[in-house]
Amino acid sequence: MGEEKKDDKADPNVRPYDNAFMQLKLKAMMPRHSPQLVVACTILVAVIFIPLGVTVILASDQIWEKEIRYDNVKNCNYNNNDGILNLTVNGSNSEQGCQVRKSFTVDQTISHPIYMYYRIKGLHQNYRDYTDSVSHDQLAGYSVTDLDDMEDCWPFRRPIEFPGIEAAPATVTLSDSSVVSLSNMRYNPCGAIAWSMFNDTFALYKNQGTASVTNTGTLPASVSANVVCDGSLFGTDGVAAPGAGSCVKKGIALQVDRNSRFQGAKTTKEDWTHSGSTGASNIYLANGYYNQELGHKVPLATDEDFMVWARPAAMPDFRKLYRRIDVDLTKGEYVLDIKEFYDTSSFQGEKYLVLATTSWVGGGNKILGILFLAFGALSFVLAIVFFLVALVKKPTAAE
Repeated sequence: MGEEKKDDKADPNVRPYDNAFMQLKLKAMMPRHSPQLVVACTILVAVIFIPLGVTVILASDQIWEKEIRYDNVKNCNYNNNDGILNLTVNGSNSEQGCQVRKSFTVDQTISHPIYMYYRIKGLHQNYRDYTDSVSHDQLAGYSVTDLDDMEDCWPFRRPIEFPGIEAAPATVTLSDSSVVSLSNMRYNPCGAIAWSMFNDTFALYKNQGTASVTNTGTLPASVSANVVCDGSLFGTDGVAAPGAGSCVKKGIALQVDRNSRFQGAKTTKEDWTHSGSTGASNIYLANGYYNQELGHKVPLATDEDFMVWARPAAMPDFRKLYRRIDVDLTKGEYVLDIKEFYDTSSFQGEKYLVLATTSWVGGGNKILGILFLAFGALSFVLAIVFFLVALVKKPTAAE
């Protein structure tokens, strides 16, 4: 005998879904755009974007820019250089760097501020392994002692990992006579971003036209006395030494980087840093160089040059801010004195120095203006098409 069917209506625990939502009785609307409204909206878009595009293009045309390539002058690299930096360790010499001078003419007075950028072509800062090769905790000022927390920095975590120097002394004596195992020391900051930091320097001079400038030797006194900006005379704290000229380093990095992302490191005696360790038995540690790399300084997290470099570029052709010139460039001849240390031959790259002004749209950005103009023109064409369609196709009674 079958089970008797229970009457839901008689069950007080069962409540019917008698509400507007469950019964699909909510108020709804189905907007139907009239041809007049669509045409008016597309014309409005065209009226806004076409003048905006023209304005952006005209503003970009007002920007002055001078770009100077210099890596192809001497093709400078570690094995082919002028030896402008000569260092000796344990009787072994290391000569590095090239001096390059380029002259150019300014045809009219350029109002300040004028921005100095370095441009690199062919360097892929957007590779995942490169962008991950950093310890953000170190940069933020936290003490990182566990090598597992620095795993992404390999092989630039410790002085024994690169460039394969297992035969180096196993220990190092510090200035306080304490002995530390080299394998226990850590680079601060660690990683490929810090290790590959750009280190060419630029100095800009005004030539009054009375001196002949060569690519070697010292600058004539009449030229060197008219320094506009010597970017090499700035410390890691952004303060300029005498003779730096009328330019500044402070403020070239983003405010969020200066205020929060990059902070002073909390270090221990096992940290291998830019400051070095005076009196240490290891000459590289004593001077703040990467181990076995004479002249190659470990960067400082609070240095704005490093902050700018540590913002990876999205494309392999990029420029980064170097200095800001706060004086007008008057009409005449200028000399750019460059000290090259950054080797681009390993990745077939190119190096440039760029001087440029800005406008209310920032740097030169004709592409943005062209996009605005194209979008406005497309909207105008669509407005005409919609208008013609509305004339040809009359609405029916159902519509």
